[in-house]
Amino acid sequence: MGVRWSGHLAQNSAVYGSEHNLMAAASSQVPVAPLAVDNLRFSREGFHLGPISFTVGQGEVVCLVGTNGSGKTTTLDLVVGALRASVGAITIDGLAPDYQSRDFLGSCGVVHDDPRMVVEELTAREYWRLCAGIRTRDQERRAAWLHTADELAARLDFSPPSATIRSFSHGMRKKTQIV
Repeated sequence: MGVRWSGHLAQNSAVYGSEHNLMAAASSQVPVAPLAVDNLRFSREGFHLGPISFTVGQGEVVCLVGTNGSGKTTTLDLVVGALRASVGAITIDGLAPDYQSRDFLGSCGVVHDDPRMVVEELTAREYWRLCAGIRTRDQERRAAWLHTADELAARLDFSPPSATIRSFSHGMRKKTQIV
């Protein structure tokens, strides 16, 4: 399943996936995408976004690129439920997300572009424990989440030092947030 995109954010914006993924989107047999955005529109105080439609398949990485004010952050805020669309639909695994559901919210993750959006006084592992605690109170699920975090860190070839995040480079901060 490849990234399929139609519509516009605003002037000078684009959505990028790999060329292979974009070509795969032309296939006539398209399974349900883990994320599908259909005819999404948003308006507020003279700002108008959309209509935009796109799908993202499991395991795909997509990058929203555009000038300041083109709607990249607004699009992501709409997908994660921080904002409500004026028109359109968002589905995750074929279902409309329940933004009030603890399970749904616990399955979402966002890496903010502001490098200060992480608790700088913690180490990476302390930060991951904090995130696991926010996601679930269940000790087994928390342990499983931390195990997954360790596996992902290993896949990223990231062995975080015991120093606080404040001392990390920009790239190390991003890896800490991604994990």
